[in-house]
Amino acid sequence: MDSVAYVSASDSDAEAPPGAEAAGEVSEAEAPEAEEPEEHENGLYGGTGSVVEVFGAEPSTLEGGGLFGALTAAHGWFEVELEAKVLSGTEGIEVPVVVFVKKPFKASKSVHPFVGLGGGASMLFGEEAAVHPEVEAVGGSYVWFGPHAGLVAALAFGAVFEAEILPEIAVDLGPVVRF
Repeated sequence: MDSVAYVSASDSDAEAPPGAEAAGEVSEAEAPEAEEPEEHENGLYGGTGSVVEVFGAEPSTLEGGGLFGALTAAHGWFEVELEAKVLSGTEGIEVPVVVFVKKPFKASKSVHPFVGLGGGASMLFGEEAAVHPEVEAVGGSYVWFGPHAGLVAALAFGAVFEAEILPEIAVDLGPVVRF
């Protein structure tokens, strides 16, 4: 085990010759800082409550919830997430399923914002059944209350490609766990 030699103020008057420190000893100024261990998470699971505002010829609001799972593809660089929701609106039940590629950030030990892009399909079950492609851009943050439990809040902007392009805004909030 390496020892650390400390120089007191009374010792500062006497200069030590070069190389006088014993092998393996370092001065206080040269002592390495203790590094905080980095958290390595492999993935996340969570659920959200969602409100989606769809714009177009007939604007509508969809409400519901969903589940998601994300795996870390390259630690600190990007995650791949699969999200599925069940939303209820005036035209029936909508089930969007989207795959995201997200870039995580670490603002502090407990706050981890992210941005991402995704694509998928939105299935509509109502008077008529249909499947439409969609794209989304998302931004949000995880707030961790401990090593494994937290809260996720996200805002997504997307477009569903039906007979016309329907822009939409979604707000999601819910619990998340990491492993």
